[in-house]
Amino acid sequence: MSLSQQQIDQLIQNLYGNDNEIKTQTLKEINAVITTHWAEISEELPKLIELSETIEGIGKQYAYLVISKSYFYIESYDEAVNYALKADELFKFEGNDNYSVKMITHLIDMYIKERRQKKEVDKLMEDKMNKFFKEAIEKEEEYLTIGIALDCRRVDVIKEILGKTKEKDEIIEYLKKITNSSSVDYSLKNEVMEIVSESLNENSQIDLESISECWVKKNDGDGFMKMFNQLSEEMKMQVLLDYEGIPQKFREELISKLPEKYHKYIDGKIQEKLYLDFLFSRDKTDNLLLNNIKSSNCIKSSVIQTAVLYANAFMHYGTTNIMFLKDNNDWIINASNWGKFATTASLGVLFKGRENEALNLMSPYTANGTGGKSVYAQSGRLYALGLIFGGHGKEILTTITDDLKQSKSSKNEVLQHGACLGVGLAGIATENYELYQEVKEILINNDSAVAGMTAGLSLGLIMMGSGNLEVAQEMLTHCHETEHDKIIRGTSVGIGLVMFGMQDKADGIIDLMVNDANHVLRYGGIYTIGLAYCGTANEKAISKLLHFAVTDRSDEVKRAAVLVLGFILNKRLDELCKTILLLIDSYNPHVRYGAALALGIAGCASNDSTVIGLLEPLLKDPNDFVKQGAAIALGMVLMETSIKENDKVEKFIKDLQNKISFKGEGMLTQFGSILGLGIVNAGGRNCTISMYNNLGTFNLKAVAGLVLFNQYWYWYPFTLCLSLSFIPTTIIGVTEDLKYVESYQYISNAPSDQFDYLPMTKPPTKTGHTKMNQTKLSYGNKQAGQSLNLSSFN
Repeated sequence: MSLSQQQIDQLIQNLYGNDNEIKTQTLKEINAVITTHWAEISEELPKLIELSETIEGIGKQYAYLVISKSYFYIESYDEAVNYALKADELFKFEGNDNYSVKMITHLIDMYIKERRQKKEVDKLMEDKMNKFFKEAIEKEEEYLTIGIALDCRRVDVIKEILGKTKEKDEIIEYLKKITNSSSVDYSLKNEVMEIVSESLNENSQIDLESISECWVKKNDGDGFMKMFNQLSEEMKMQVLLDYEGIPQKFREELISKLPEKYHKYIDGKIQEKLYLDFLFSRDKTDNLLLNNIKSSNCIKSSVIQTAVLYANAFMHYGTTNIMFLKDNNDWIINASNWGKFATTASLGVLFKGRENEALNLMSPYTANGTGGKSVYAQSGRLYALGLIFGGHGKEILTTITDDLKQSKSSKNEVLQHGACLGVGLAGIATENYELYQEVKEILINNDSAVAGMTAGLSLGLIMMGSGNLEVAQEMLTHCHETEHDKIIRGTSVGIGLVMFGMQDKADGIIDLMVNDANHVLRYGGIYTIGLAYCGTANEKAISKLLHFAVTDRSDEVKRAAVLVLGFILNKRLDELCKTILLLIDSYNPHVRYGAALALGIAGCASNDSTVIGLLEPLLKDPNDFVKQGAAIALGMVLMETSIKENDKVEKFIKDLQNKISFKGEGMLTQFGSILGLGIVNAGGRNCTISMYNNLGTFNLKAVAGLVLFNQYWYWYPFTLCLSLSFIPTTIIGVTEDLKYVESYQYISNAPSDQFDYLPMTKPPTKTGHTKMNQTKLSYGNKQAGQSLNLSSFN
């Protein structure tokens, strides 16, 4: 509707009269034509605002509505919304005109902003949004409503939807996906899990995935028990057996709530025994391959000898096979100092699963044992016990803690180094504050780089996933007080472990670390980002990492920033590949190395053609340590890959063997190649690497193992921690009393050769040669015993 200028002027003039009814009618007419005459009407805003304060009845609401539209047309949207709210019933959540659409969306944006900032929301705005949610639920616009409710943190609205919806199962599935979304912060996810768990309990639904995702993630023992009690007896046992790698503190809470007859299913002993039986009985280790590596030309280097020890440990993980160590006893006995430490510690990988006999098996390496004359061997023993009991340390912690106290008394930094590692690995996610204090004393009272590095990591392991900001701040303070880079690095990475899975809750401590002037502390800050947002594919975290990968002055920080992308995007391999594509050809070799390890971490046992295609060129990189990283990463990606699945795996193994035997190859490349072969053959060719358990939650032991493994760049013995992330690839059948079933049948739609082991290395075949005539050399006529005179060459 369009009016002449004279008509508009007359309408405006009517606003200056004294008759309330005429003013009200005039405002209605102005409201009807403001779309085409907003320029003239907006000039009267001061008069309209004054009028809104004096006019009464419905005229007041029309005054507010006209003011709102005037502000809308001059693009003052906040004021437009505020006056629209005052218009009460005249402002409705309907209409497709520009004004209605903009006011609704801007109102929602303002409401979300104020809710997120935890401000006190204006009552008019709160009432209007409540009405909006009510109308949307009545119209069954459930998914749209859930999205807005999450944005403004209105979990009560989601709860109301679950109570009224006709599609409850679908809504619960949708909410479960949201809990894994990168756009929902940690505290809100917990609230969503809470209402999902309540909803499932109310309807007596049995959903194993929900048990895992809801109660394990939020460590809710009571919620778990409500669901657990609804399960059949067989299903109860299955759920408990699948709870591998949950926080030890939560496991202890469940044990305290569960009837005693179920304790054996969740304490981890049965799983370890069954895996031990499997790995021992199905050991397909290629021993000739290992011996060929040991016999190669490069073995004279102590670094390469150490790599062979690690490869042997990986290949024989959990098999208890120590024949290689026995066959090479002289070579190993001659190892000195930290070589003895590494050799002894490697036994922890071989004896994984033998928890009942662990102390006896490692007893020769005590101070009074035949192999414990060296303090380095004693220290290696403590590290080995940590590897054996990693994530299941309840029974061994007292013993290792006693050793820790003795090392403090003796002030021996070598013993303290091993004791801290042993305590930390055995105490992963126990949140044992007494243990924390014992280790902290070593960190603070003894400014030793050797002991301090592992003490800082141990603190992080003990408090892993707790999100304890007081602990994190305490550790950060010590990073500022010490001058040792090793201590700063270990402690700052430890902070990352403390903040594992905390997402936005960790942002404050992350900002302090990544903006620090010390590049080593920034390095730890990068790991804190990767661990806080592990598995979330969070865009903010990825953007921050890419920023540091490109702009930071330190190569160390750049390398870490790219590497931890593998943790954040471990569920989004395609997305990681697209991101890495921009970095893998970087001029900086540290960035290329980080890209290789990121692909290895996220692509473990994936046999992904895109990942392999990105990594293969790096095996020919001009830089030695980039080739090292590529060999390790490809070993991870090709784990448990048969020739049927990918014939490249056979070529990969041969290429690594050639690199090991080639004299002109760099030592770091040979080191990485040996590890790559050890990884691809892990656990007698029966293991892969995974950060998750069977129910889809994080296996904290495995995550910690991958983090510590990547610190091998600074300290080679950390390499052994990769074994903490090894998972046997097997389907184990058990009887009702949990005895191992030797044989049973199940249906598989895949061809059997898809699961074939890789062919064993064949010994060289002897070939016959035709006897040839001897050529008599000129000096052959000299008399016996006569030697060449070399004096003429002086």
